[in-house]
Amino acid sequence: MPRDRLITTRKPTEKPEAPYFVARSPRKDSGHTTAAYRRDLRLLAAIIAAHLGVEVAELGVDVLTVPVLRTAFAAFADAHAKASIARAWSVWNSFCTFLVTDGILAGNPMSGVTRPRTAKRTPKPLRGDDTPERLLTALAGGARQARDPWPERDLAVIVTLLVTGIRSSELLDLTVGDIAGPPGERRLLVTGKGDKQRNVPIEGSLEAVIEAYQTSRLQRFPTRGGRLASRAPLFTGRDGARMTRSALQHLVRSCYRWAGVYDRVERGTKTPTWRRVRRCAPGMTYAGLPVK
Repeated sequence: MPRDRLITTRKPTEKPEAPYFVARSPRKDSGHTTAAYRRDLRLLAAIIAAHLGVEVAELGVDVLTVPVLRTAFAAFADAHAKASIARAWSVWNSFCTFLVTDGILAGNPMSGVTRPRTAKRTPKPLRGDDTPERLLTALAGGARQARDPWPERDLAVIVTLLVTGIRSSELLDLTVGDIAGPPGERRLLVTGKGDKQRNVPIEGSLEAVIEAYQTSRLQRFPTRGGRLASRAPLFTGRDGARMTRSALQHLVRSCYRWAGVYDRVERGTKTPTWRRVRRCAPGMTYAGLPVK
């Protein structure tokens, strides 16, 4: 099949996708990213088809013009938030750039489609100067009640989020082997978005908390040789398996509740971070854990 007919086949939302995602494969996109890209491509294609009064399978490359895409994105914007519109714009801009690179389109029509400006996200602080101190003090004292209490694990999770500022997904992906360096100079090897890795220093207070947690973990789940495997997840659930996202969110919410600070949490705040602590009370020490 000639290259210039790649998108003019009977199924343009399927045919161009295959080589497009093949071209993206070296990026090692996650399954969630690929699914989101496919969803945005197909959703806008359906809107374009509805606007032109044809079936999606009848769309050809000639319909990818600035006026048509502007109309499609205007319809898309009526039912979606700015962030969703910006994401869809980015997907279609990337897709059209691929078509231009492959010689299927003469130019990228997305340059004529307005991209919404999204507000810069800022950390949502825990309200109240003493909130982080109350949270950590309560956890250190075993305030969180559960069927199988594990205060060492709870404290390690919350303190890691507070001190390092890593995302919840990054915390869940950590393994025991991601802790590197000699005592007093420990660091976390964190894998972020796009599989980009970075080193995050571990303060002495956090190092002590993690060590106490690992000791309690070995007591709960003894191993041959009394050591944790480097590939084992750093944070686990009560069953010893890697902690899940839902379990982490439940843990954080219940920690807020048992510490009596749930009403001080900004709406939309799922996990605490160091940045939120610094905004609330810079230079203070919480439950013996210094926040510099």
